[in-house]
Amino acid sequence: PILSTLFDLTGTSSSDPIRNVTIQGLIFTETRPTFMDARTNPSGGDWSLERSGAIFVENAENISIQGNTFKRLDSNAISINGYTRDVLVDENEFVWLGQNAITSWGRSNRSDATEGNFPRKTRVTRNFVHEIGHIQKQSSFYFQAITAEVELSHNIVFNIPRAAINF
Repeated sequence: PILSTLFDLTGTSSSDPIRNVTIQGLIFTETRPTFMDARTNPSGGDWSLERSGAIFVENAENISIQGNTFKRLDSNAISINGYTRDVLVDENEFVWLGQNAITSWGRSNRSDATEGNFPRKTRVTRNFVHEIGHIQKQSSFYFQAITAEVELSHNIVFNIPRAAINF
């Protein structure tokens, strides 16, 4: 595989975001490994990752990712970054992933998020997640740093190498 990102949902800025996109009923597979790409520490601790995924979201509002299958990806499945509002990740299956199923990671100059450049009102519901982290053992079903107002509910997660949910 050559591509690490299959759908790039990036608006121009937080004042001109991409809006009202639904991705539904697709199979995402065969992205390239990204564990050797540039990485950084999103917060204190030992966790590090790169901002990439089969679906990359930034400067976006009202995004719905529903009823899809993410299978045999050698990187992250969904990467939610910077300014995003009302992203729904619902009723997807994530299986045989090299890294994380979902990462949600804001941007901040001083780690205080006063600029509002971070995900808010993300809902991650009714997903089925198993056999992930085959390349990167420091991976999880859901990772977040510099985010607010997240709902995680009714997800089934098993056979993973480390943390199901990492805040």
